[in-house]
Amino acid sequence: MIFWTTLLIVHGLLAVALLGAITHQAVSVWCPPRAAAGSFVARFRAVPSTSYVWAIIVLYALTFVMGAWIYTQYRFTARLALEQLRFFKTVGVFEMKEHLATIGLILLPAYWAFWRRPLSAEYAGARKQVIQSTPAGRRSSRIRAEVIIPRSPTSTRRLIAKRSLSFSI
Repeated sequence: MIFWTTLLIVHGLLAVALLGAITHQAVSVWCPPRAAAGSFVARFRAVPSTSYVWAIIVLYALTFVMGAWIYTQYRFTARLALEQLRFFKTVGVFEMKEHLATIGLILLPAYWAFWRRPLSAEYAGARKQVIQSTPAGRRSSRIRAEVIIPRSPTSTRRLIAKRSLSFSI
């Protein structure tokens, strides 16, 4: 039992390291440095976003393999108890996690292709829209989000919310 607990702790630490690497990459993309790196936050942002690619790929693969190894023990012991106690939502969450982890593993080559060095010229326009030299305001972040995740052409959502006040007695 100590062996599986140790593996679970290592798996959790790998997942936290992966989350940290993804967070660092996101901050370096969304808030590029505007001046020399003097403060802690500026140094945090000054690292190029492409330098995190291999760390994220290796950490994801290690976390996936460690999780798959632990999952065999879960599948034969804990899952049976959860099903007998009728905790079907908990079992469903583990099933969703399994599927999402597999989808993430399948997407790793595409992630590598978009973030490899040197950055591909064919994605320069999209990268230019994501990485702006001006401070990000509410409107520019919405533009960046629409460049990254385009909205449906049939969407009826308004960009600026209609404001109205009403009082009832």
